[in-house]
This record gives sequence, C-alpha cells and structure tokens, in this order.
Amino acid sequence: MSKKYKKGRLWACVGYPESLPTDWIEKLVETGLQIAISPLHDKDINPDETEKKPYYHIIFVYEGPVTYEHVKEICDSLNMTIPIKLESLRGMYRYHIHQDNPEKYQYQDKDRILLNGFDRQSVDALTETDIDRLQNELIDFID
Repeated sequence: MSKKYKKGRLWACVGYPESLPTDWIEKLVETGLQIAISPLHDKDINPDETEKKPYYHIIFVYEGPVTYEHVKEICDSLNMTIPIKLESLRGMYRYHIHQDNPEKYQYQDKDRILLNGFDRQSVDALTETDIDRLQNELIDFID
C-alpha cells in the first residue's frame, strides 16, 4: 500500500529550527491537535562522529484516522519533514529524550513542549508488563 492511502491517528515528523517559521508553535496550537515536541536535539552525533544538525521530533495525535496527505499538508506548511505513521505513541514519546537509548545523549523531560492537552500521564503510565517486571525485580531483590 502506498503512503498516500495510509491512514492513522498517530503521526510524527522532524522540524529543523532554521527551516521552521518563527510562529511554528502558535500554528501547531491552532490545529487543536494534541502535540508533543521533543527537546531540541542539538547534541546528537552521526555514526562518523560528526554532530547532527539540530532538530525537533514532533508527535501529532488525531482523534480518528487521517490520511498521510492530510498530515503532510501541515508538515509542508511549516517546512517540516514528511510525516511517518507511528505504531507506538509511547515508543516515540520515550525516544524524544532517548529514554531507552543510554548510548545516546539523554535529553531532559522538562524540556518537552506539550500542546493542546497532550496526555503525558497516559503515555508515562506503567504498563502491565512494566508492573510485572518491577514486581519480579523486587521479589528477586528481597530473596
């Protein structure tokens, strides 16, 4: 299936500060979408040890499925990269700060920008798997 027929509720793209309009955050607020913007990734390193160009990861959460073209219009209007459909909101949200990638620079959660009621608690909540793992670690520690 080609990109133009893809639909989804969860989308992400990248924005480079030098390409974004000065009012890009206000324009994102105007969409009414729940949006999470990563801290500015300005300390990432390429495999050849050169610094990556600074950028933001941006997550869009729609109430229902929308097409790739719909999301691309927003991204294009703000000079962002093409959108990708997300399989996991939690995974991308955690990737914003490299939470599960200790080999990468660790960005600060407090530096995220959350718009239009993005529900941090539901994304940060422990899953049943997390709870089981923590209980097993605690039992192992006690033993």
